Amino acid sequence: MNDLLEGFEAWWEAHGQYCRAGGGEYEKTFAFRAWEAATAAECERICTAIKAEDDHCADGDYMLDSDDCIAVAQGKWERPDWNCGTPSNAQVQAGPTAARPGAAQ
Repeated sequence: MNDLLEGFEAWWEAHGQYCRAGGGEYEKTFAFRAWEAATAAECERICTAIKAEDDHCADGDYMLDSDDCIAVAQGKWERPDWNCGTPSNAQVQAGPTAARPGAAQ
């Protein structure tokens, strides 16, 4: 909670008080609640994204490390393809009746 308060105070001093009519303690209270909600929503978004990628990687017997988690949070993560060299779902579902290259149609 201390980091949240420090982050809010820094934002309020630099920008927030100028965005609110009056910029007093009353306006600061409302701004803090909005800041608190936005911070919680961002934390939830990041945690959900990391969990989804970690679950996906567990299928490939890989566990995300801290650099991977940071990449997920920053939107720079590239999801590994665990189906290398195996047929895709579309190929498996198409089965033997699907047209093959060179087959008569």
